[in-house]
Amino acid sequence: MTDEDVPMELRSRVEVSTLEPNVLFASLQKRGLQRAYVDGGAVIRSFIEAALIEDMKITIVPILLGDGIRIFGSNDRDIDLELVSSTPFPSGLVDLEYKVKR
Repeated sequence: MTDEDVPMELRSRVEVSTLEPNVLFASLQKRGLQRAYVDGGAVIRSFIEAALIEDMKITIVPILLGDGIRIFGSNDRDIDLELVSSTPFPSGLVDLEYKVKR
């Protein structure tokens, strides 16, 4: 993904980077930022492995799949999560908000 892939109306609020997670987070902190939205299974996994994920929201879509792919790929260790909140919607979707236990 490049900056050109970001819709024009979001370009003032979205930044695309190829930096490693620790380097990216350090550069964000130098700019006074404390939180970042991270998306995409492999990208999220790289931030989890760098111990940079503090909390996450996972949305459950009520469809049973015959087969599937792990949401974040394979992890070399278990990651304990603490449920903070759950929000059901009339459509059947459920938002689950977790805090990563350290």
